[in-house]
Amino acid sequence: MFQKIIGENDDVIRIMSIHKSKGLEFPVVFLSSTGKKLNMQDLNESILIHQQLGFGPKYINYERKIEYNTLAKEALKIKSVNELISEEMRVLYVALTRAKEKLIITGTQNEADKETAEKEEIIRYSKEKLKPQTIKKYKSYLDWIQLVYLKNKEELKDVFELQIHKQSDIN
Repeated sequence: MFQKIIGENDDVIRIMSIHKSKGLEFPVVFLSSTGKKLNMQDLNESILIHQQLGFGPKYINYERKIEYNTLAKEALKIKSVNELISEEMRVLYVALTRAKEKLIITGTQNEADKETAEKEEIIRYSKEKLKPQTIKKYKSYLDWIQLVYLKNKEELKDVFELQIHKQSDIN
């Protein structure tokens, strides 16, 4: 049996992770599942470990049957969240810069109208660029893309179109 190897210039649809697409460009790119929340489950472990800062354990009092985060664990959690968000922003940048002609972004969000209105309210009060605490509040690519779009709606009106579809419209 012979198996045809697909060449770099073959006219096919390629499905790949964002990491695999680094350095490549395509005429049309679909960036899907952008509504998925960032994975921060590791931050709930009993002990957090950081390469430079060491470890931060929970305090457990077995006699009183209570446990709570120590100051060290809270500090590592804050540092880890900042690093995770920075890395995810770099990954999102890679995804957003792969298309030569057209980029189509899809994502789902519960109560999209309400979420969009909330973001518009936040943006109304931020005169300059988006504040880091605003970005940290939101935990998905779709949230970040919406924030940038809503902040720059006028400048983007010729190149960006936001469409919100309710589940009842699709069924």
